[in-house]
Amino acid sequence: MLQTAPVNMEKALSTKLRARGINMTFTRDGVSTNVLENVDLEVNEGEFVCLLGPSGCGTSTLLNIAAGFLRPTSGEVTIDGDAVTGPDPRRIFVFQERGVFPWLSVEGNIDFGLFKLPGEERRRRIAHYIKMVGLQGFEKAYPGELSGGMKQRLEVARA
Repeated sequence: MLQTAPVNMEKALSTKLRARGINMTFTRDGVSTNVLENVDLEVNEGEFVCLLGPSGCGTSTLLNIAAGFLRPTSGEVTIDGDAVTGPDPRRIFVFQERGVFPWLSVEGNIDFGLFKLPGEERRRRIAHYIKMVGLQGFEKAYPGELSGGMKQRLEVARA
């Protein structure tokens, strides 16, 4: 079970992500399992944070809550002061198990997070990242038509 202790540190940068009192309990066949218990986490702008722990300790669960894919049993996550209530194209994660969107083409997956840019800039960036990860010629292909390595490169380009 992942547990954290409060840490008092000087705040030089603005808070980007804040998790307060995160608890997560999964229930299956009438058996409840506490995965996260009173987790507090603060990540400031510009910081690089790594969550480490043995398999099953709750790191992926905490990331899924921060991404908006899971709702915690209790507690709240905010990003830039806004409550996380579901997935948002401003938050892209590269997961251990490939997480490309199967209903979107290569171009569509990369375009997903670029919705605020003007059309020409979006097209330029999509082409740039496709070339960068070596997926030229597969722009219109869907993830089911790609190899495992190609899907991983697509996820990196999308992020």
